Amino acid sequence: MNLIRFSTIAPVEGSPEGALQRMREFASLAMPHLFEVRDYESEILLTRLAGEGTGGWLMIAAAFAFPAALITTPFWRRKAPKRAG
Repeated sequence: MNLIRFSTIAPVEGSPEGALQRMREFASLAMPHLFEVRDYESEILLTRLAGEGTGGWLMIAAAFAFPAALITTPFWRRKAPKRAG
């Protein structure tokens, strides 16, 4: 769900209809451009990285391995034998 808010400054004297009309014209021109799908947005990042070859696959692996390592590190440290000394 998206919420888009348009604002305009109403004149101190007179009717605000002119300002409202300009805002409506701007909104009617801007709205179609906010939601159009561009060619480069049609691909998701994973498929784009996978298409880059070995380097892309390594980046995908790192993107999943790094957070997994951060999450599981406290469990490894608890299970590690304590050193004497």
